[in-house]
Amino acid sequence: MSDHMVTAVGMAREAGVCHRMFRRHLRRARLSWHVLNDRWSVPEGSPKHDDMRQVLAAMIAGRN
Repeated sequence: MSDHMVTAVGMAREAGVCHRMFRRHLRRARLSWHVLNDRWSVPEGSPKHDDMRQVLAAMIAGRN
């Protein structure tokens, strides 16, 4: 795990998708660790980052 923080906006940019749509999918995923209205910023390589990557991959694949 890294000390570098990643954000939903950065992940969306890298993937070439709309950051607003990605954050909408993250909210719909109701990840237990995320606090309502808090930023989507997590340590790179962390389990939280893995959760966000899974939501992004599902979004891109059109599964949710």
